[in-house]
Amino acid sequence: MLVDIDSLPDATLSVTLPIPALVERIDPSNFTAEVSTAGVFASGDTPGEALENLKDMVASTFLHFSSLPPERLGPVPSHQLTILKQHIAKK
Repeated sequence: MLVDIDSLPDATLSVTLPIPALVERIDPSNFTAEVSTAGVFASGDTPGEALENLKDMVASTFLHFSSLPPERLGPVPSHQLTILKQHIAKK
């Protein structure tokens, strides 16, 4: 199921452009959620839990990578941060 993330659990962050995410059933009691363009993934026992875990991962990934000097980021984290910056801003 495709969903748009329009809010994050961190009050210091604002979603400026909805973040497209995919939630899929892996088996009867395991779901994954992903923002594939940014390479951020999470799982949970329900679709809602997987999505909430993904929101946490998106926020923590953004905050961690944006706290580092750009020269400390490798190509993959740099790409992830570039994608997330298109959707998220600090308040």
